[in-house]
Amino acid sequence: MTKQLKEDIKTIIQILSYLLIIYITSLIFFFQLINIIFFILIIGARVWSGYFIKYRKDVVLFPTLNDEASKMTFISFGVLILMFFGVDYFVFTPNIYLIFIGFGFGGLVFLFGFFESSKGWIKINNNSLRLYGIKDNIDIRQLKIITLAANKITLTSIYDENKNSFQLKLDPFAAQKIKTFLSQNLLNKGVLIVDNVTALS
Repeated sequence: MTKQLKEDIKTIIQILSYLLIIYITSLIFFFQLINIIFFILIIGARVWSGYFIKYRKDVVLFPTLNDEASKMTFISFGVLILMFFGVDYFVFTPNIYLIFIGFGFGGLVFLFGFFESSKGWIKINNNSLRLYGIKDNIDIRQLKIITLAANKITLTSIYDENKNSFQLKLDPFAAQKIKTFLSQNLLNKGVLIVDNVTALS
């Protein structure tokens, strides 16, 4: 199991745990309105981070080998949630507010699996570069070469030290998008960008 997939499963488990809290508190205290507000905030934040991030100017997304597994995880959990609330409706005493929330949430998770953004990303903020798969912030002023390959991106410093982002699935379109983003946002214009993806296509 890859690290990114573990993080996705962790996020889904956290949301499911909150959903269980909603279920229990709504049965005991009938705070449906408060629960709905918190529920919408949590789901909205997750959708924003997983989908709308691709519209940010300081980030570019690209495909990885983990994308399909992540999508299937969300689709599977969405089906499980819909089944859970379907059983709850027909077997237990139905709470119409909770059933409405549950089916809405399950449908949202299911659809999110189809439309989730790619997992790979590059973010540039002034002289700092962040890259998927690399924990450290990279000082752009110390970069010499950025090499794009189908399965990885390599950052080479002026000291000839390499940092790699692995498990990627770059195609010529993704490579061109990354090059365009870097050329527009890199303050250090002396960085050489080597595109081995397009060269092999």
